Amino acid sequence: AGWTKALLGIRCKEIHVCGGLEAQNIVERIAKVCGDEFVLKSYDRFSELEIAPNSLALTSGEKGSYNRVQPGDCIVAFSRNDIFAIKREIEESTKFKCCVIYGSLPPETRT
Repeated sequence: AGWTKALLGIRCKEIHVCGGLEAQNIVERIAKVCGDEFVLKSYDRFSELEIAPNSLALTSGEKGSYNRVQPGDCIVAFSRNDIFAIKREIEESTKFKCCVIYGSLPPETRT
């Protein structure tokens, strides 16, 4: 997976992995295999994470539905081309700026 590739390729003194506890065992095993220390810190979520009950699109195949995004929304895409096309569409059709997190990019480009 892209996130494990990114995790294994990062050259730094300390890594913070944010995610669900479902990932704890694999991240801990990766750290152990790499000879690294693993420290788990748990935090309370400030707001509940919810999956929207409906798509942003009102109909199947609707174009332009990203203009319905709201502050705090997270759009997940699995293709590099889709990620940047969605970012562009959101920024062109709304007042919002987007942050992109993509596993294959080097860490210095993830800002």
